[in-house]
Amino acid sequence: MLVTGCAHPTVALDHNPDSHPDKGIVFLSLTQSGTDVPISWHYRETTPDEDKKPIKGSIYSYSAKTPDFNSPVGGLGVASLPAGEYEFYKCLYGGNTYYVSKDFSIPFFIKPGTANYIGNVHIDILPRSARFKLSLFDKSDRDISLIKSKYKYVHERHIRVALSELEERYSREYGVFDKYTAPTTVYITLPAR
Repeated sequence: MLVTGCAHPTVALDHNPDSHPDKGIVFLSLTQSGTDVPISWHYRETTPDEDKKPIKGSIYSYSAKTPDFNSPVGGLGVASLPAGEYEFYKCLYGGNTYYVSKDFSIPFFIKPGTANYIGNVHIDILPRSARFKLSLFDKSDRDISLIKSKYKYVHERHIRVALSELEERYSREYGVFDKYTAPTTVYITLPAR
């Protein structure tokens, strides 16, 4: 159901959105600084049916052996999910040693038969601190080109850029998000060691 770095994708590289009419894929680039340990980004369904458990999962920021990007380090995150509303709500790094004590929300919507691009999420672990800075950027030129080169059946007609939806929700929850020229920043405190 998800990609844990590009070396071991479980969204098959020959995935064809036309063959999955009830599902779509979400893709984003996940970059980081302040640590060289891959970070696990957790998502969940935000509007599950009352009679079933909500869908939850995670995507790693990159494969330690083969990152897609080197400066800052990171990779393309991809997950195949049923149509619906979801959010990234926490991240873990350093195994189970460090974790986010306060949830955040990076919402996204899955439309069936599409590849939904939601942007570049960058995390900067602040030195000698139990805090990090979370920023959202538009890197669609780079990221869309990368997904099309890795997933041979994902074509331009499948790709849905969903940054405007994110912009509206992000600015409401976290402050000003200035039309992709300046990142939105969230400071989240991690528990002390």
